[in-house]
Amino acid sequence: NYLTTLADSIRVADDFGKFRVQYEVHEPLIGMHGSFVVCQTAVEAAVGFDHGISGSITEDAYFALVARAMGVKFSWIDAFLYEQSPFNIMDFIRQRSRWFGGLILVCLSSAIPLKQRVVLCFMTLSWAVVPLVTLASVTNYLIGTSWSATTPAYTIATSVLAGISCWGYVLGFFWTFSPKQGWIRYVLLLYAQLILQPVFAIMEMSGVIHGMINPPSKGFYIVQKQADGNLSNTATSNPAPRAAETA
Repeated sequence: NYLTTLADSIRVADDFGKFRVQYEVHEPLIGMHGSFVVCQTAVEAAVGFDHGISGSITEDAYFALVARAMGVKFSWIDAFLYEQSPFNIMDFIRQRSRWFGGLILVCLSSAIPLKQRVVLCFMTLSWAVVPLVTLASVTNYLIGTSWSATTPAYTIATSVLAGISCWGYVLGFFWTFSPKQGWIRYVLLLYAQLILQPVFAIMEMSGVIHGMINPPSKGFYIVQKQADGNLSNTATSNPAPRAAETA
């Protein structure tokens, strides 16, 4: 699904951005991505995965914060791996919904010291206002510059957020696709990556709203990612330079 793969491009920027920064200081301040993790057996045994519902929805973030509280350090591995994107838009929304709801549970878990959760809480709160940011950006676009001129701070804030988002999608695109697979395909996908960003924003916003309305208190929907063939040659693969090593 080209649409969900392009919408997933921003995850690569996430890895090169806030996740890479935290690994440089060897602290999982906002948790970790659960894919492509290299972990010592002793650390896995000490932390464990039996932490109840709070540690079962986004178990990677919960595991990382518990490990951090125990003094475990994390590092970045320079490697590139591919991960499957959701096959359809509804799965994409449900995936984001699970992530958002699961992180809320981690943030509220008293089993993890507050000082280990505070940065994740801030990040999750910023994610919670995505619907408002999306609405603000759309309003700024629709109303135009005449009204925006009277509110420069509002205009600058929404423009900066939109610019960062655009940069994230473009960065992810260049790491995901290659002109070696065909220049026409490459150019068309790049064009789609640029013009469909409002659609991607609505998809992300829908995931947050879905997570607010349907918190994963009793479990979560399992996104189908089974596929045959070489993922590196399909449209539904995303590079994932996101491996974290615990020591």
